[in-house]
Amino acid sequence: MKRLLLRLKLLSALLLLSLLQVSARAFSQPVSLHVKNASLQEVFKKLHDQYKLDFVYDVKMLGNARRISISVDQQPLPAVLDKCFEQQPLTYELFENTVVVKALAAPAAPRQSAAFTVNGKVSDSKGAALIGVSIQLKGTMTATMSAEDGSYSLKLPADTGTLVFTFMGFIPQEVPVLKRKQINVTLQDRSTDLNDVVIVGYGQQKKSV
Repeated sequence: MKRLLLRLKLLSALLLLSLLQVSARAFSQPVSLHVKNASLQEVFKKLHDQYKLDFVYDVKMLGNARRISISVDQQPLPAVLDKCFEQQPLTYELFENTVVVKALAAPAAPRQSAAFTVNGKVSDSKGAALIGVSIQLKGTMTATMSAEDGSYSLKLPADTGTLVFTFMGFIPQEVPVLKRKQINVTLQDRSTDLNDVVIVGYGQQKKSV
């Protein structure tokens, strides 16, 4: 039994060595290829006819492949295949005399930050709700307005940035988000004495006696 197991192991080792030698010969096989503006399918047929290489692929995969112009003499097979598949939406694996063509994996989509929603209420210095206050993410078009009770809700692309609160007759206020989901703001009245100012069509001027 021990001798039988030893013979099986030896036979397996010899078989593996034989396969490796065949594969090595395929990888080191010198290849010459001269084509101009040829399709991949035409290149595959040429290599098959000249070097008995088998190509395994789905014809549909070649629809977006670019045409090839190449001129090489006595180059290793992998080097020639690399040139054929350069800047193609395809790749390949070489198994002895068989070339398996595969589609390149699509690049992973960039990870986007989850939407971040800020809620809050806007009021004046006396605590009364302010309706129609503009709330805008600074430097963007992302904005909303406060409701009748002064409340607002604004969806942001991230948990950072600065909110700008503006309302006629009140001092604008900028508030950094700082990952806060609840931001209440009190706007201060502009200190303007209407008795001393006359409103005119093109601006304002001091009242004269």
